[in-house]
Amino acid sequence: MTPYPAMRRIVLAGLLLCGAGLTAAAQAPASRTADLLRELIRLDTSNPPGREGQVGDFLAARLAPLGFQVTQVPTPESGKTHFIARLKGDGSKRPVLLAAHADVVGVEREKWSVDPFALSLIHI
Repeated sequence: MTPYPAMRRIVLAGLLLCGAGLTAAAQAPASRTADLLRELIRLDTSNPPGREGQVGDFLAARLAPLGFQVTQVPTPESGKTHFIARLKGDGSKRPVLLAAHADVVGVEREKWSVDPFALSLIHI
């Protein structure tokens, strides 16, 4: 089965880590990166009902201290928000936009041999 929850969170982890890389002097160690990804994957945003707001809260807590301007726009549906994070540059480089959605298709856990909301690292 295609791991939709993990794929969506990989995109979000990329956003998070790119943002951290823009302001951090040193690259995050691999264990820190894995920890962040593990936390994102644990967030069950299966739609319905979605609950994407928890991803926004997760990202806001990590990006705001790095200098990002964070906005969460509530939607008419409880627990769902649109998350926007901006890091202003000095104008010397072209802007970058990363976009993703935070809800995922539902999973039938009984058809999975591993927990779809857990990170399993495979060393090659």
